[in-house]
Amino acid sequence: MANRITRHIPNTLTCLNLFSGCIACVMAFEARYEAALGFIILSAAFDFFDGMMARVLNAHSAIGKDLDSLADDISFGVAPSLIVFSLFKEMNYPEAMASMASYFPYLAFLLAVFSALRLAKFNNDTRQT
Repeated sequence: MANRITRHIPNTLTCLNLFSGCIACVMAFEARYEAALGFIILSAAFDFFDGMMARVLNAHSAIGKDLDSLADDISFGVAPSLIVFSLFKEMNYPEAMASMASYFPYLAFLLAVFSALRLAKFNNDTRQT
């Protein structure tokens, strides 16, 4: 019975990472940047402990690896992108950039794109364990 429960602890922590990342996204939408940062830091703590618990409990799984990458992209890719996007929307641009001001904030989402690419590369690198 204990083994059945303990093998789910890392994925539970990963889900808490994802949950915190989603809340960070909401805080970014609401322009509550300090709260968004706090939830990103909380996500980092959950991310640290999910990996540690997976090693300690020897509870590795392919689903856990994919879930971890998804949670990491939301928490450390999408949430920061939304913060930067929101800040860029609020920013007063110089006259020379006025024509691009409505498009410029969307460049923030490149953070999420490159975060996802990095995580996908990591998941498919056979040298990584």
